[in-house]
Amino acid sequence: IAQEAGEVDKGITAGERVLKEYPNSAFELKTRYTLSGLYEKVAEFKKAAAMSESFVAEYDAALKAREAQSKKAKEKKAGPPPVAKKDDTPGAAEDADSKRAQKAAELKAQVDAAGEWVADALFNAGVWYDGLGESQKAVTAWNTYLARFKDRKDVPQVAFSIGLVWEKEKKWGDAARAFNRFVEDYGRDSRTAAGQAYLARYHELLAYQKMKDVRGQERAQDELVRGWNKLSEGVRKDTAVLNAYGHARFLALEPTWKRFSDIKFTRVSTIRRDLQAKQKEMLRV
Repeated sequence: IAQEAGEVDKGITAGERVLKEYPNSAFELKTRYTLSGLYEKVAEFKKAAAMSESFVAEYDAALKAREAQSKKAKEKKAGPPPVAKKDDTPGAAEDADSKRAQKAAELKAQVDAAGEWVADALFNAGVWYDGLGESQKAVTAWNTYLARFKDRKDVPQVAFSIGLVWEKEKKWGDAARAFNRFVEDYGRDSRTAAGQAYLARYHELLAYQKMKDVRGQERAQDELVRGWNKLSEGVRKDTAVLNAYGHARFLALEPTWKRFSDIKFTRVSTIRRDLQAKQKEMLRV
């Protein structure tokens, strides 16, 4: 009610009170998910991310508990009927069973509803942790998102974002692996934006360059140079894609240019041979 009225502070206080005073209630999952959104509104991003994580953890625990309860009920049904005790009040067992069934139905409805929020909770947790600079937690949330919601439209973009997180943290090995994985897993995916796989390969190249991994860099730049003609005309006009190609092309020619510029006319006795060598390298350039 406080949330709908726009009274965020009161909503947070009420939600925290519910979790503290009524643990394991049928409304716990909804309360946790709602609180994460309220924390975001007051810029308490760490609390928002942690609450989203706890929501997902409690949802998973509720599913396991329901499965265990269902298994137990089936075993009980398959076994012999319970023997009534002499001091049992007539109809008491039926009343208890009815109350348990009602409580189970209410909990099932809450868990089923919460299932629709899990994807957003994981995605948001990643966003908030990334903004807080807690890279490992952001990547963990997003990797879980990728594993559990493979069919969602934004999966390629989330995978690309993981590479950007490692790049921002200057963890070049992790960045190179993330961008390489993006190309392998989503390069031909219809959900991937045009040119994004090419840019992922370029980011991979930059990571190898930072690590001074010559073999990895040369492999990536070779794929960028060879892959240029496979791009559509519209993609080749994109500034970011064009810059990536230009840089890769320059890096590919750099060794040839160095060989050309290193040939000096310093000795009269070798000037003819040096000229021939320079002309030969000039043709390659």
